[in-house]
Amino acid sequence: MDADLIRYEQYGKGHTLPTFWALCDACETIYQAGEDVVAVGVTRSSGAWSWVADADVAECIGRPLSVFRRTDKAVDPWWD
Repeated sequence: MDADLIRYEQYGKGHTLPTFWALCDACETIYQAGEDVVAVGVTRSSGAWSWVADADVAECIGRPLSVFRRTDKAVDPWWD
């Protein structure tokens, strides 16, 4: 992935996405369909993200997802 595309700010602090994300089949289907609201809801319902307050969901879950989507769309898969 392009190093410039995986960098983003969250509440004014710099972050970098991991260079690899794995999705289960159900989440891959949601992601490929562009259902980001559903993807954020599924992420939030998992134990790892249940701590995120309602007011912080867009910033803590939605922003990284949108950055990943931007990066994913910018990269041509080697298998195409």
